[in-house]
Parts: sequence; C-alpha cells; structure tokens
Amino acid sequence: MQPSEEGQTGTGPDADGSGLAVAREGFGLDASLASPLPGDVDRNFLVYTSDRRAPAAVLKVFTSRPSRAALEQQRDLFDALASRAPSIATLLPVLLRPGEREDPIRSVEFEGSTVDAALYRYLPGRPLAEVHPHPPALLKELGRTLGVLDLALAELSQAFVPPAKASPSWQLMDGPDTIEQRLGFVAQIVVFVVVLGSTAALLGGGGPAPVTP
Repeated sequence: MQPSEEGQTGTGPDADGSGLAVAREGFGLDASLASPLPGDVDRNFLVYTSDRRAPAAVLKVFTSRPSRAALEQQRDLFDALASRAPSIATLLPVLLRPGEREDPIRSVEFEGSTVDAALYRYLPGRPLAEVHPHPPALLKELGRTLGVLDLALAELSQAFVPPAKASPSWQLMDGPDTIEQRLGFVAQIVVFVVVLGSTAALLGGGGPAPVTP
C-alpha cells in the first residue's frame, strides 16, 4: 500500500527530513519515508520502511515538552490496558520498544532542540466521521469496545493519577474555565478586524464588514 491510498493520512513528504532522521538515528529504523501527519500540539509522522508497503509506526515528537513523568505514565497506562483488556489490545496505540528491555521514550535531536519522542503502533483504518452511513453492526462494535475500555480504565483509575493537569484540559467539566481563560484572544481578533474594516472604509477601499462579538 502506498502513502496516497485510502486510509493513509500523511500530508506529504517530510520536507527537511527531520522526522526521517529521528526515526533512523533515534530509533534505529530502516526507514525510507516519514510523512507528516496533522497534530494538535506535537509533530507527528507516518513512518515507512524501505519497501513502503505499509506504515511501520507513527512517530510522535513531543515539541510541546510534556514532563517525562507524564510520558512514562502514558506508556505504563497503555501497557496496563493491553494486559487488562486483551480483547481490545490490538486497538490500542501502544508505544513500541526497539528492544524488550528498552524504554520506548527517547531523547532526540529535532530541529535544533533536544526533545522526547516515541514510536506508536500504527492502527490502520478510517476515522468514524468519514464512514457513511454508520451500519448497526459498526455501532454495536463501537459500543462494545468503548464499554470494555471504560471498565478497564475504571479498574486502573486509582493507579494512574495524572502527574500534572493538562493545559488546555480535555475534561468536559473544565470547558467553561478553559473558554473563559482564552476568550480574550477571540476578543482581540474581533477588535482587530473591526479596526481594519473601519480604516479601509475611511480610505475608500471598502474592506471587511465589521464583526461584532
């Protein structure tokens, strides 16, 4: 399978080779391609070996610089989930170890800085949002999988207390606080657009229509 085929989400070649260098030098992979993937706060790459038939792994470079304790907890949580819920173990993005006793989290050089990175198991498939329609069998399997995951997480919740609160928080209950903390940035953008539009109108150039909060 080639990177451009259905189910592959790479966005193109690794322009400066930074992801490919990490895969080769940081993890010893016989990699021939590192295709950038979308990411929220970190840099992600779909890594292929020399035959390019299927992705070998997903490389995540933690440019957001989370604490090492948080990364180690994520590693241990995925391992514990795979052990506690074997029926969904193959669906978990566990961290890959180059060797049985080796730590999957590595400190690597990336774009002039030393950051942590890890290889994750590649999970083939398509996002649920891209599947239309959603047949009953698919929804049934989704519900079963989420139920198994929820029960396993409930059993492990006391053992895996986050070492630090995420920012921004991913918990729905923290939504109002998260929005309030960042609302000022939206207001600044609105004021800028209004001022820009007013200035353009005064100069006779039209410009964007005023936007109100």
